[in-house]
Amino acid sequence: MSDDLKFVITDYIQNRAMWNAMAKRVGLGNEGLDQTIELYTAAIMVPITGKALQKLGTHGFEPDGFMQQRGSFRFETRADIRQIDVIGWLPEQHPGEVEIGVTCFEYELSQRCRPGASFRIGLPVEIAPMTEGAVCIELSTAFQPSVCSSESSDSRILGCILIAVEFS
Repeated sequence: MSDDLKFVITDYIQNRAMWNAMAKRVGLGNEGLDQTIELYTAAIMVPITGKALQKLGTHGFEPDGFMQQRGSFRFETRADIRQIDVIGWLPEQHPGEVEIGVTCFEYELSQRCRPGASFRIGLPVEIAPMTEGAVCIELSTAFQPSVCSSESSDSRILGCILIAVEFS
């Protein structure tokens, strides 16, 4: 069994134990616990690939893949990291160009993107193995689907869709 798989399994067991303890405090049974875990897991998953794993501590991401105007997530590296590539798509509902900024530790980079276009922001970094940190992605503007279209009842404030965050 690979070390990455062992880490993921161990992390899953620890998270499940935490959720079990919390569920008992509020009187949830196993069925309620499983439903809560599924909702929680869907809401916090960021599409991370490469030499890092996602940790608990994710904010600003929706279960359907949208990121709000600002999103952040925690990670732990498994090897030396020299670059973090943030790959995504900016919906057409944005009224104009959007500045997309990526920050990790003291490293920062931003790029302008047109509505309806894909983007790839390659943030050069120097991060050692087994380091925990956070990546923050922030857009200069956001949109509300219900304001953009009379056919939408979605009142969330949204920014972009992340396709992947690659650690290499």
